[in-house]
Amino acid sequence: MNITIERFEQIEQERNETSSDPNFHKWMSELNVSRMHTNSDGIFKAREMMSDYNFSILTEKKNLTSILNLFLK
Repeated sequence: MNITIERFEQIEQERNETSSDPNFHKWMSELNVSRMHTNSDGIFKAREMMSDYNFSILTEKKNLTSILNLFLK
């Protein structure tokens, strides 16, 4: 989903206006809606970015080091 910076700023402004509205707070209270919100987009993006890296070299080196340590003890 691609949005422009202007649209993103507009959404943020609308969110700020809504969250500062007393009627919104009353509505949340009446419906017993939690104020806590978790956005996990960052977690998914981080996982996606980490999957781009090839860690096989590090894994192979670690395995080789482990094998060598067995013989050196």
